[in-house]
Amino acid sequence: MRSLTLSRRIAWWLAGLFVMTGPGTVASRATEPVNESSPAPVGPPDPLVYGIPLEESHYQHWAFQPISQPQIPQGEPGTSAIDRFLLTELQSRGLGFNPPASARHWLRRVT
Repeated sequence: MRSLTLSRRIAWWLAGLFVMTGPGTVASRATEPVNESSPAPVGPPDPLVYGIPLEESHYQHWAFQPISQPQIPQGEPGTSAIDRFLLTELQSRGLGFNPPASARHWLRRVT
């Protein structure tokens, strides 16, 4: 079998991308600009988007839940919101962050 050159591989990839993103496809709808003033669609998503029929129990998955703004836990100044979420979960399990690494250990980890 003859191998394709890089330029031919890219051309085939772009051709496939064009076919998948033609007018009326799921990918073309995903690239349309979002109108901030229009409300989000109400109801469950189209069950046959990827050709897989979904049951009602599938819609309980986190990916199908509406987006919400969580309350950021209080923490030490200078820590990121992600660190505060992680520390809250660790503390609920009786754990915490490890102490900072010494300069010698840090250098060994990064090299």
